[in-house]
This record gives sequence, structure tokens and C-alpha cells, in this order.
Amino acid sequence: MDLRETMASGISFSGLSSGIDTDSVVSAMTQAETTRKSALQTKQNSLKLRQTAYATVKSGLTAVSRAAGALNSPNSFATIKAASGEDAVATISATSNAIPGTFDLDVTKLARANKAGTAPQADLTSALGKAGTASINGKAFDITADDSLTSIAKKINGLNAGATASVVNGGTGKAYLTFTSSTTGANGALSLADLNGSALGDLGVIGSGATQKDATKAFASKSDTLQSLLGATGLPASTISVNGASVSVDPATDTLDTLAGKINDAGGSASVEASTKDGATVYSLKVASGALGEGGGLLKGLGLLRATPGNEMVPAQDAEFTLDGVALTSPTNTVTSVIAGATLTLKKADSTSLTLTRDTAAIKTNVGNLVSSVNDMLASVKQLSSFDAKTYATGPLFGDSVASNAKDSVRRLLFTDAAGVTGTTKNLAAIGFGLDSDGNVELDDAKFDKALNDDPDGVAALFQATGKGTGSVKYVAATNAAKASSAAGYGVDVTQAATRGSLVAGTAQTGARTIAETLTFRGTGFGASGIAIDFAADSDLNATVAKINGDSRLKELVGASVENGKLRIDAKKYGTAGNFTLASNFASSGSNSGVGVGGEGTAAAGLDVAGTINGEAANGSGQFLTGKVGNAKTDGLQVQVTGSATGSVGTIGYSRGAASLMMDLVSGFTDATKGSLSTVDKGLQTQIDSLDKDMTTISDRITSKTAQLKARFAAMEDALAKLKSQSSTLASMLGTNSSSG
Repeated sequence: MDLRETMASGISFSGLSSGIDTDSVVSAMTQAETTRKSALQTKQNSLKLRQTAYATVKSGLTAVSRAAGALNSPNSFATIKAASGEDAVATISATSNAIPGTFDLDVTKLARANKAGTAPQADLTSALGKAGTASINGKAFDITADDSLTSIAKKINGLNAGATASVVNGGTGKAYLTFTSSTTGANGALSLADLNGSALGDLGVIGSGATQKDATKAFASKSDTLQSLLGATGLPASTISVNGASVSVDPATDTLDTLAGKINDAGGSASVEASTKDGATVYSLKVASGALGEGGGLLKGLGLLRATPGNEMVPAQDAEFTLDGVALTSPTNTVTSVIAGATLTLKKADSTSLTLTRDTAAIKTNVGNLVSSVNDMLASVKQLSSFDAKTYATGPLFGDSVASNAKDSVRRLLFTDAAGVTGTTKNLAAIGFGLDSDGNVELDDAKFDKALNDDPDGVAALFQATGKGTGSVKYVAATNAAKASSAAGYGVDVTQAATRGSLVAGTAQTGARTIAETLTFRGTGFGASGIAIDFAADSDLNATVAKINGDSRLKELVGASVENGKLRIDAKKYGTAGNFTLASNFASSGSNSGVGVGGEGTAAAGLDVAGTINGEAANGSGQFLTGKVGNAKTDGLQVQVTGSATGSVGTIGYSRGAASLMMDLVSGFTDATKGSLSTVDKGLQTQIDSLDKDMTTISDRITSKTAQLKARFAAMEDALAKLKSQSSTLASMLGTNSSSG
């Protein structure tokens, strides 16, 4: 291996022939490039340091925005604290929608779940020798002679019938099977029946008497046979009485519809009505009039009659209580409707006081978080922009205008009058905000507490985006693009008031129906297949109105009334979203609804409100006007316009508090596409990437030049080595010749 091959292999024997330190020579010859690369690396490190500093500022500003957002939430100043004087009597919880107040509660009865049982039996496991088909809450089960109390309990618990069966062993001759309703309240009373045979009666669960109810249990079908609805087979035909008249009913062929027809034919008034339960349509037979009776158990199984309990351990009971002297009842001990935004949990019959107060501690926590986040951001910018007068050392953002602008803008905004706010309190300084000697934000707790107690709405307005309407105008919401109004507000002008769709039947219903009729509603909100309602024969116009208004599926969509003897339907929603169609399965006549199969009667379509806000175009939907995107002042500002007037209908005053504006301000710095910090970061990254390329180019050039120089020196050393070798050979030859001579 010659010297060049040795060099190429990575092994260096610098200057072996020449005595020259070739590595040092090569290093010196590439020093200029190496120095230039080092300078670029230093510059890149400085850029990366600035980039990290900007990321720190951005993080601080994001924390400020997050704290501001907590104060700009619609409910941030509506936080309510709920308390009970005696938690053992009742507890209370509240949402932000609750209104502060104090209430006196007097609980006289708690809601209880019905509980019944058998007469005492020998034991839990012996065969009872009873047989038949029974039902609990409308669900059938078979009892055989081999069944014990324990096996019957297992059968009932497998039904999912809204009741639980248990066994109690009190010793020989004191064994019981008990039934407990899963629902508290009077309407949750157990419905027990012997459908075939007398097993439950023989066990002492039910007696011979019964009380009439106004409706059956809810079932999944109105056209399936009665025994199918109960989940039974082979039930015998029976005779019931309606106002003393005997009526034959066959559970194997009769349905809820046909049973209703038989009750009506016997002089009663019954109909099958649909409702929604757990998202599914269910049907109940309701009896408006007519005394019912039976010798068997079919009506008891369906729930139209309730068998007298033979051994009732706990009667079904609604809670009874007074609130500020007003007598009230509830089927459960959890009461959500008596105090708006609050939930009561009744625990014991006794008295206590309840209080709902504004939770100022939670509000102050949120305000304190804003102060802390602002001060953290200010301290961060100060440290990153520092200058040491002794050492002349500077922070990575010293003299940086973007960071300085962020710091000054945030601090300045806190003490600027809130845009659009009316009244004497216009900025945060008026409620206790200030600056300490170091320029940090501080809060005077006493001053803030007083302002919050004296004018909570005014304090909220200093932080939040809020609106207040006059006339028929109400504030709904706004996007950050909407600008605050002056004290006079923005004028709202209406060219078309919102209306609701309606339909008046083409023919007046002058008598009872001669045949059952089905009406079908269609439109937005009525589902893909519409909502159908069935009306039994012999039902009149008033019954039609009552059934439509009582249908839970329609309560938010339409309402029914009578206009000049005709059925009238009005949409409950304003505008095009509430429009509907209604059709019968029969042509209109005086003996049905008069709606007809379609196109009959007088229909009016609902119209959306149309108009302007501050003279700028707005989109209308129902009663809601929303400023169009791109509007100079009202972009995203939404108001509700009630009433039917057109022209100038009122004004909307819109204000932007400090928290709302702070979020906008921070977004101007941190927005990923347009924020100034993001723009600077992208510029720095471009420079960093460019320097990476330049340094790579220099490194490649140094590597190439080093390789070339080392190859040349290697060639030189090789040549010198050969010359030395030749010189030695010649010298040797000359020496030999001289000796010979």
C-alpha cells in the first residue's frame, strides 16, 4: 500500500517524507470557511433563542386569553351558591340560571314507592301449589303449582316491569314475597292482577275490590291483541261492565282500538292516545267517562282498574310540602320545577330555610386569575427584554417592538373605558384595578367587593360582551366581529315581521265522527314520516283539539283551537322553520276534522323577519335578525324582534367589556395565520432554515476542499518518498562503483 492509499484509508501519517505537518496546513487553508460557518451557527443560535422567547410570550398571552374567556362566559357573573339551613331536611343545588333569594320550606310528607306483599307463607322454597297467569305493571308471568316464593320473585325480576320482587324470611310460617315499585309517587302505585286463575289472590297479594284509573299502562302498539300486549297466551274471554252494561272482551282478538270502541258503544268515552317514552311511540287507552267493572283481571292487567292490595306495606305517596306558604306536591323527592334553576332534594318531614346567593368567591377567583395571568405575562416580557447597565448583557427580546407592544397593549386595555358601556362605571379602575410601583396590575379587594355587591350587572358589563334592547328588540348574541355601539345603540328597522304558519280546516266539524280518522302532520321537526294521530269514532271537534294539544310529540311544534266551528292549527315556531302540512285519510266533511286529504282549507305560510341593524343588511330566521358577515359594525350581532310592527321597532345597545376585548387583542398577537407573533415566528424560522442550508453548503465545501488538499499532499509525499528511495538507490550504486575502482 502506497502513501496515497494509506491516506485514502483514513490513516494519516502527516509529513512522513516531507516533514511538513500537512493536517495543520489543510486546517489553516480551510479556516476561513470554518470561521464563516461558526459565525452562521452563532447567528442561528441567536435566532432560535429569540424564537423560544417569542414562544414564551405567546404562551403568556394565551394564558391571559384563557383567563379572560372565563370572565366573558355568559354565566361567569351568574354563579349562584345554594345552601340549606338543615341538610337533614332538604338539600339544594343551583345552576347559573337561578335567581338569588331566600325561601322557607316545610316538608310534611316524603314521596314513597308503593310496596305490597303476600300473606305469610310456610317458607321461601316450598312449592305453593298455586297456578295461573298473573301480571305486574302490564307484564304477564305464569305461576305453576311447583313455584315457591323464591322462584316467583326470580320470574318477576326478569320482566323489567318497573318493580322489584324480594323475599323475606321471618322464620317458619313467616315467609313473604314482596313487590316494590321502581317509581315513587301516587302514579307509581303497583298494578297487580290475576289474568287467568287466582294465584295472587290466593297468596293474599290482592283483594277482591278495585279502583278505576283514567288510562291503561303505556304499550308499544294499539293494534296488537290485548294478550299479546300483556305478554300472555291463552287468556280466556271475559265480561266487563261499562256504566252497568255488560260488554264481552276477548283478549285473543281485541286490541286497544277495539276495546275503546266497545267502551264508547256502551255509553262511555274512550280513546287511544299516543305519546313518546324513551324516544319511542307508545299508546294508552284513556277513559274520559264511564264506570268500569269486571269479575276477572283483564282491565286490572291493562291498568284501567287497580286491584285493592291484600297486604300493602307502604302506600304510594307523593311528596307534600310548602314553599313560602304555597302548598305543593311532587311524585319524587327530587324537585326541579318549583325554584327556577334550582333542584331540591327532600329528605325528612320538617322545616328549613333555603338560600340562593351570588357566589362572589367564584367571581373573584376568575378575576384574580386574570390579574395573575397578566402579571405573569408582563414579568416574562420584562425579563426577556432586560438590559444590564453594568455588563451590557441583554435579553433575547431587548428592543423588540412586538413584545413591547404586546405588553403595553394588554396593560393599556385594562384601563381603557369599556366600549359601549353606559352608566357612571366605565372602566376597571373604577372597581378596584390599579398598577403598583413596578407596573404590575393589582386589585383593591374592598373596592371590588363593594362594586360587585352594589351593581353586579354593571361589573359584569365591564368584562363581558353584552347587549340591551329597547322596544320589541332583545339582545341574543354576537361574534367578536361585532363592534360596540354608542350609548344611543344601533337602530333596528323591520320590513317584514316574523309570522307563524297556520291552517284553518275547509269544513266545520258539526258532529261526532262516524268513523275513526287519522291526521298526519309533516314538515321540519315532524320527522321523515311525519307524526300521525288517530281519532276514535264518536269523538267531536273539542276532543280533536284536546288530543292534538295533549300529544307530547306536538307540544313544541303546533297548537290547536276552534275558529268559527272549524279546526285551526298554528305553528309554535316563527318563520319558515315552523311551516307544516296537515292531511286526513278522508275527504273533508262535517263528520270529521274537515282538513281533507290535502289542499283544503286556508293555509298561511310562516315568514322570517326581514330588516336591518344600524342600516346594515341582516339575515332573518324566525324572529331572529343577524348582521351579515362583512358588515362594518354589526357583523355577527344577533337580535330577536318580537311583535308584528314594521319600520323602526327599537334599538340594540351593544358593549364590549375588557375580557371580551382582551380575547380579541390576544388573538391579534397569537392567531396562527395573521397574529403578529406568529408572523415573526415564521420569519425567524425562514431565517433559521436558510442558515441551515448555508451551513450545509459550507460544510460540504470544507469536506470537499479538505479531501482535495489531503489528496494533493498525499501525492506530494508519495513523490518525495519515491525520490528519496531513488536517491538512496543511486547513492548505494555510486558507493559500490567507487569501491570497485
